[in-house]
Amino acid sequence: KLRAVIKDHFNQQAKKDIRHISAVEKQILARIQREKELEEELEDFKPTRSFWSFQFPLAFATVVVIVLFVSVLGSSTAFAKSPIIEALVNLRNALQEELTQLLSSNPDYRDKGSQRYKQAQNEWCLVSACSPEEQEMAISAIRDFVGKPGAEVEYECVNRNPNNADEEVKTETYTLDFDYFVIDVKTNQIIKMEPLQGTWGESDDGSMWHSPKKNLDYTYRYSLKETEEIARKFLTDHENSVGKFDLTQFELNSVSKSNEAGNTTYSITWSKEDTHISIVYTQAGQMISFSNEKLQ
Repeated sequence: KLRAVIKDHFNQQAKKDIRHISAVEKQILARIQREKELEEELEDFKPTRSFWSFQFPLAFATVVVIVLFVSVLGSSTAFAKSPIIEALVNLRNALQEELTQLLSSNPDYRDKGSQRYKQAQNEWCLVSACSPEEQEMAISAIRDFVGKPGAEVEYECVNRNPNNADEEVKTETYTLDFDYFVIDVKTNQIIKMEPLQGTWGESDDGSMWHSPKKNLDYTYRYSLKETEEIARKFLTDHENSVGKFDLTQFELNSVSKSNEAGNTTYSITWSKEDTHISIVYTQAGQMISFSNEKLQ
């Protein structure tokens, strides 16, 4: 119902805008036509003048009229946008409240694994999102982080409790391929990156299945010390997407770990007072995860 209300509101507003713009356009064209008629009358009663004494003032007047038209159109557009934005905010808040009620108190939506719950959750995420301009900056940060200007980044949701409408939104989440990103909405910088958690289960024949996951390369190419330099260079090269750090003020701690399969990872961390930066790599120099944690 709210979608229908939104659509109808914008259709009505668009018709008003078109009528208003058409009226302004007719007024301006009539003004220009009147200027031409005055010019013809002046030419009939006065000798021909030079461009600078006659045509330039007329040209200037024409420019003024055009500027006036643009100004009127711009102001009218801004004026028209004002109630649209206000109405949109009100409708969005109403939709957000309705979805919150569904997710928190409606018994039909208690099963979080159901398609009904997932659809309502997705709708809630969409109406709770930051502005498109802010999201574009977040997407640019992720593209810079992975070094892929054209990467197809997808918005996932905001990190906020649907049951608390007054809670301030601090982070948004995005996905790219098999990675999950957390963005600080105040800085539009990445504070966490890690592989997406896959799903798994048991087939009818008893065999186990799991969703596709990130392919990690554990081929030995770099030592722990060499990986430290790789991590330093990454932070320096990607200040726009992760923030600027003076690593001389941090304490470095690097650890090498191997699992039962013999796959070795390097955990490179810098810590100081209230900040903990951690990057995990494979021996091949492939980044597995990143975090910039503000300690309490």
